[in-house]
Amino acid sequence: MSSHSASLFYSKFSLYRGIFMNAGLSYRHTENAIRNTTQIEGIDQINTLIYTDLPENSYSANASFSKKISDYRFTVGGNLNLSDYLRIVNNETLAYNSVNYSYNFKTETSFNDWPNLEAGVRHSFSDFSSDTFDSNFQRITPFAYLDYDFLKDFILKASYEFTYYENQTQSQINRFQEAGASLFYQKEGSAWGFEIEGQNIFDIRYRASNSFSQFLITDQRTYIQPRTLILKVSYKL
Repeated sequence: MSSHSASLFYSKFSLYRGIFMNAGLSYRHTENAIRNTTQIEGIDQINTLIYTDLPENSYSANASFSKKISDYRFTVGGNLNLSDYLRIVNNETLAYNSVNYSYNFKTETSFNDWPNLEAGVRHSFSDFSSDTFDSNFQRITPFAYLDYDFLKDFILKASYEFTYYENQTQSQINRFQEAGASLFYQKEGSAWGFEIEGQNIFDIRYRASNSFSQFLITDQRTYIQPRTLILKVSYKL
């Protein structure tokens, strides 16, 4: 196997100014490696390992910046991943390109006596192409998380995410909301704890996603347990 790689990383932290930032770049080139050749016959796929001199390149970049102002912290970040490579499928050498990039930003609080909230949005894009096809996906997810300690003995937690998922190539759109909440009670000095938790409050049936693997695109659904209410009792020795 023959490969070359390079990477660069930068980080800065200032407790006084409430700033944290980091960034990274990397590159890798590979050739003369053992790879799969694939024969596809109907629904069957047969892989055979061979030694090839097919080149492969991958590039990545990521960065994030966080700033704290009083009891608030603001964070923004993003990443980019690119790759191009060749694969032998049904005795043909095909060129593939993969592009994935995303960004996110959020705000979170750190109050002592008030509810703490974290809220933001994540947005990702994926593009997978070859000589014969081009597939595009995007996902937008606003989110919010609540954490509140009150009356000394109670802890309230809640989470909410809305997901917009689009297969742009096939003009398919899925929208779904995920939410959960719990209330925990433990009297100070007591070993007993009690919690009531609600899962999948909006009773969604599945979660949609996609992934790339060499030359295959998987557009998948993860089925989720129906709306559930759980009562928990705990005892600490």
